Amino acid sequence: MADPIKPLNRLKPFQRINNEGFVPQKPGPDGDGVSCGCHTPEEFGDMEQQFKEFIEDNLPVLGPLLKVLETVTLIARTAANAARAAAAAAAAALAAAQGSLGGPIGTVIGAILGFATALAAISSFLDTVLGIITDVLKFFIVRIGARLAMRALRVIPQWAPVNRGPSSGTIPIDQIIEIEGTATRSYGNPVEVPFAQWHKWMNWSLHVLPETKYASAIAPSAGNPPNTDEKLDSERPIAKPGTFEIQWDAGSLMEDFDDPFERGFKAEEMPKHDGPWADGEWLWPMTGMFVWASGRWVYDCSKTKELKAARNPKTMAMMNPPRAIATATWGAVQFGENLPGDPKAGPTKVPAITFMFFASKRGGYMNYSSLAEKDYEFIVDLPPLEVPVAPFPIGATTEFFHNTIVLRPRLLQATVALPHAGAHLIKPVVQLLPPEKPGEAPKQAKITITKASLDGKDAAGVMLSLGWHDPNHTQAKKVKICEVAFSGITGRIRIRDNSVKQVRDLFKKEEEAMRKEIAERVANIKILGMSLNDIPIVKIPPNGPTIDLGGMLKDMVQKAVDAAIDGFFTELGKIIAGGVETEEWLMRVGVNGHWNSRYFDKMDKGAQAIKNPPTFEVFLGPEDFLFFSSSGVEFNNVGDMMLAPVSKRQLTRNDRPVTWNELVTATGTVRRDLVFQYALKTLVGNKGNDLLALGIENTPLGIVDPDFTKPDVILEVSNPITMKDLQPETASRRQKALFARAVGEEFILVEDTAAPDDYIFDMLIQVRNQIPS
Repeated sequence: MADPIKPLNRLKPFQRINNEGFVPQKPGPDGDGVSCGCHTPEEFGDMEQQFKEFIEDNLPVLGPLLKVLETVTLIARTAANAARAAAAAAAAALAAAQGSLGGPIGTVIGAILGFATALAAISSFLDTVLGIITDVLKFFIVRIGARLAMRALRVIPQWAPVNRGPSSGTIPIDQIIEIEGTATRSYGNPVEVPFAQWHKWMNWSLHVLPETKYASAIAPSAGNPPNTDEKLDSERPIAKPGTFEIQWDAGSLMEDFDDPFERGFKAEEMPKHDGPWADGEWLWPMTGMFVWASGRWVYDCSKTKELKAARNPKTMAMMNPPRAIATATWGAVQFGENLPGDPKAGPTKVPAITFMFFASKRGGYMNYSSLAEKDYEFIVDLPPLEVPVAPFPIGATTEFFHNTIVLRPRLLQATVALPHAGAHLIKPVVQLLPPEKPGEAPKQAKITITKASLDGKDAAGVMLSLGWHDPNHTQAKKVKICEVAFSGITGRIRIRDNSVKQVRDLFKKEEEAMRKEIAERVANIKILGMSLNDIPIVKIPPNGPTIDLGGMLKDMVQKAVDAAIDGFFTELGKIIAGGVETEEWLMRVGVNGHWNSRYFDKMDKGAQAIKNPPTFEVFLGPEDFLFFSSSGVEFNNVGDMMLAPVSKRQLTRNDRPVTWNELVTATGTVRRDLVFQYALKTLVGNKGNDLLALGIENTPLGIVDPDFTKPDVILEVSNPITMKDLQPETASRRQKALFARAVGEEFILVEDTAAPDDYIFDMLIQVRNQIPS
């Protein structure tokens, strides 16, 4: 059967062919993740009561929290003391006026013989109130744990196969699909489960707008974006409508030799371990680039379309993990055949297409038994060549056939290995496809990654560049050199890492419930036989003051409650952040498919220069684009847990790490214990000091992406920047990012369109001709 025909398309420069067995079929998944193995919090019953019993059995690990309660009681008592004395004085005044008063107030003051008695009665009342506050705050800790247990319920397991298959051993072929389309987002996922059963490091998240052929990969009832119940009106989801998400554990792709995740590492070492592409040597998808992937088709149990559909919410379909991925970009490449004779001469790169293919058995939570069942075949567009194929005279006459030759364009190839992933270098089979019109240069090639080249390999890959022979440097003269440097950053334009605010924002519903419970219990306390609401306001005759004893006691209670709760959160902030109010940022920046990571250990408000600034040198042809992206993670306590050795990042049973299959199949008390263990460990953390994690997850930093519908030549504002008609120049640029955060119980990523106020990169862009005119 003949290969399909691919239309030429500069924004979609390749196409996977002959893969019908892996194309998702209509009508697509129904979104019923629960039937495939996902779980919901509602199936667990009375979470708070069960976790309360679990906490009581694990009190020793909560030592710092118990100290907080002692401190808070003192804070509340101090705050209430002034109000208590005023209320006691008012009660004594009422007692002094007893003879002129009657009615219900007489019941109260009849028992008051003077100031000392009033003070004792009100002190006893205050002690009761403080006892209630302490009890409720203790239960608030339970509520925090129960909230974390709800998170655990959603991610044990986090992924379930759409095709209702097993999750044991390696991934079977009937769970594998392929997807192809244009990347709409590409970033390191900020919020991840910290335990090693899920992954070694954070997932790289890639959102793709599928080609029509692959549209059935998306669950129609639960496609992107997922629910954003708690977003502001000015916020929008990071995920764009109709996209399909691909996630791959960046740590699982790193070489196993001297595995840094096994031993753990310091925060400042994160850029070295942030995926094999993090030093710029790989080609890795960016927004606007065309992408193909093959991998496990799953429901993401942690992301639902509507939280209110409690028992059976519709769940997003996605791919995790891939086993192979491909992308491509246009640029200019130095081929050995085009090198000038003079070794002192500059580069003579020519327009080219660079095609990247990478496959790996390593998936993080599950692996693959093989890299392929058959050859992977692609049609790839070639850089345009305007040189016609025509006879060239070599003798005295052009009329005689044997006195002419035909000069045909010569396609050049260059292959580069993919470092840091233990990837075997593939040698693809390249076959030129005939052009539509005789005499034209070929416009496409068929690339085959043979199954034989992948068999027996744990990982394999290649960056294959294709361009034309250019003996006279006519093509090289059209190439521009673009240098992009990220030299400075202005951070914390909007403060997000105030530890007290973080806790209060995260547990807003629990705080409201706590205040309501305290108010209801205090309202039922009797002071000298009456509740606070029953104590009347008294005007002492004939011209004495009006005394609102009940109001004064309520004021005392309110001051105690406010001080206790404010103090509680302040003290929690101390055991979360240790009093530090700067932020830890891991930033990723990419230019034309090449990425760099940088870590900022003390990101504070204001501008700062970047040490060892990420700098990219890109060679581009006249039809190409210069484009860039940035994103990042503000590390918090749960994220910090991922820096620890794998041995300290485990859920266990009977003193051994549980397997992924055991997590998936756990039921009854076994599942309950795993859920509560997850909650307790993300409550306490794994730092081994008095600082607690308290379930504080990482937060996203804003994403900057190119918009390929709006290319232009203005260096200061365009992204992408088109090379067509662009003259050599140098420009400074300040690139702002929209503020991003994770909202709701499912930590859905959103960005605020009201103001670009997350961070600003200071950039320097220089464009010059490769060969000066």
